[in-house]
Amino acid sequence: MTVPDVGDILVSSQSAWRIERAFAAGRKEAPADFQDIELELGGLARALTLLAEALHANTGSDALQAAGERIQNTVGMVVWSCQQTIGDLDRLIDQYQVIKKHRTVGGFAIERTWSNVILTEYKTMPWTRKGGNLQNLKQLLQLHISSIALTTQAIQSKSLEQLQSAIDLRTDKRSSLNQSSRCTPEHLGEIQDLMQTLAIIEPIMQAPPVPPKNPARSSIVEAPKPLGTLIAPASSSRASSPSRKRVSEFSFSAASLRYSSSSYASSDVGVNAVGWSSPSTPKDTFDSHHVPISSKRPTPLPRTSEVQEPGQPIEDRPRSILPPPALGLSAPHEWERHIWNGSRSGPRVCPSPRVNVMQLHRSSTTTSQKTAFEKEAFRNSAILCDVRGSLVEYSQQLDEEDRNDVEMVTASEECRIAVVRKRITDPETRRVHVATSVWTLSDDGAVRMELRMAEDQMYIPYSSYFSLSKVSITVSCELKFHSVRFGDRPVRIAKSSWVNYVFASPDAAALFQNELMGRTLLATFRTEKTMRIHAGIGATFNYAQQMCALENLRVWEDSDSGAKIALIHFSASFRSGYLAFYINSSIHPIKVKDLGGREVKIKGLRVPIDKGDKAMRKDSFVASSGHGDATDRVTDKEDEAKKMEKGKMISGARIEFRTEAEKREFLEMCTEVQTRLIELPDLMGVH
Repeated sequence: MTVPDVGDILVSSQSAWRIERAFAAGRKEAPADFQDIELELGGLARALTLLAEALHANTGSDALQAAGERIQNTVGMVVWSCQQTIGDLDRLIDQYQVIKKHRTVGGFAIERTWSNVILTEYKTMPWTRKGGNLQNLKQLLQLHISSIALTTQAIQSKSLEQLQSAIDLRTDKRSSLNQSSRCTPEHLGEIQDLMQTLAIIEPIMQAPPVPPKNPARSSIVEAPKPLGTLIAPASSSRASSPSRKRVSEFSFSAASLRYSSSSYASSDVGVNAVGWSSPSTPKDTFDSHHVPISSKRPTPLPRTSEVQEPGQPIEDRPRSILPPPALGLSAPHEWERHIWNGSRSGPRVCPSPRVNVMQLHRSSTTTSQKTAFEKEAFRNSAILCDVRGSLVEYSQQLDEEDRNDVEMVTASEECRIAVVRKRITDPETRRVHVATSVWTLSDDGAVRMELRMAEDQMYIPYSSYFSLSKVSITVSCELKFHSVRFGDRPVRIAKSSWVNYVFASPDAAALFQNELMGRTLLATFRTEKTMRIHAGIGATFNYAQQMCALENLRVWEDSDSGAKIALIHFSASFRSGYLAFYINSSIHPIKVKDLGGREVKIKGLRVPIDKGDKAMRKDSFVASSGHGDATDRVTDKEDEAKKMEKGKMISGARIEFRTEAEKREFLEMCTEVQTRLIELPDLMGVH
């Protein structure tokens, strides 16, 4: 490894400064421990800048050039290790910081802040590659600062002897750091790794050269243990609290406004879309309170640069933010011995002989191919949702004449499910439009399925009564199975009218539903049946129709209007669509009454039924007698129209919940919500 380029060091300094500003964002909500990390990152940025200046000033000096290969490689390793830590923190910022939009008089104000996962789990979640906490991260940054500062002083001295002594001092310091009581076992492992890379460079450089790459062999190679890889919590990827406020336009017909403010991820790419200037750093920030990196004002389109996406979980290990190897490893330590993100500045050494050759071919794609595909697929994209899935399947019609003759085809089992909002530029017209897709990326790298969502289509996710972790998309769609290279012709295209997504947890399923609806899912209640009740004197003699059976009652919140909306899917034998009604409307308030047991009665509903719907029985129409004068006939027609209009509206329902506890929770929610009734537009049902 040669001495790093001055430009690369300056880029790392700017990245450290940008991460420092990210830790400063949302300081009111952030923990006090984040201020210590902010200070250390600022010191690291300044130390890297001084090192770059020293290297630039001593370009023609013979001290560093005359130094041995071991010294030059050690200097490069010090910088490279620091760059790895900065890169890991940069990816953590992308994953766990969110962009929130707040409505103002002149439009929207954008604010960058930490997600709820960080604010609640920052003490227990790992912050370093070895699983250390914030204190370990602080000590690791201090170690980088001292190493770079000592190297800078040695270079500025223009003395070969002082440069040699600086390297030896770094090596000798390992034993004292190992005996420090301030370091946890995890931190000791990181310090040992760094010192071993500083002290054992010469044996590595004496190893035989790397043979040329054979296309038939895997691209996975062994590398020294790098520092600073951050490991995300194993529970969820980009988890978000279901009660998080969302900004979206309230309209069950405007599908283009179903998406709200979410976490916008970006990566260090210099390719920009139309209307954007090239930034001076690898990534831009959305925070309007930050010092701007770009010198030009952006167009109204939101900037979402190319995304370096988080990796997948390794069996029996916490999930790493960095992309995982495409092949399954036989032991946990094997993962630590393989390359982590394909860094161009990292050293290349021979593969480990302990890795079985058969293991290198168990996956259909290599790590580099997988990373390259995600890099291109998520270029200029916003990751709205990124969660784990255990099964994805879709319906396939067997007989074109019989619509009910279908079978479910498994697309993937263990996989990653992401909702991605991507900005696409037409190559001919140069017009920019935004498309939303649901991506399914299998852990073995064999499946790369995309469900492109139509912008003029309203997507209401269907929640399974039997499993809250199962969510379905029940509209006609097209599924594209991509090849290894993004942009090539798809391997195959399947058309389906029903796609099932089974997630790792109900929280992940709720987050997925939030992004599809553009609203916040407040609660889900399981109901055994929902009966239609009639109003008036003849309500006792009217036929009680069952509208819903074994369905979930979901309560949604629209952050713009403040509406609380309840949705229950109709039974197929009754009609299509959803039974939808407001809970907190002041114009048409509803009354909820406890009937005892597991039942409640809701009155005051105004849910329409189509004229030709199955729910309209023939005897609900009033026929004209055909006798009498013109005045009588007009009066009869008016009465008939009123009765027909009354018959086409669902005015009440009796709901039986699965348990009494769920019924009590629903009643408590209605009581709390109805203390603040607001004026809302008519809600004429959801089809």
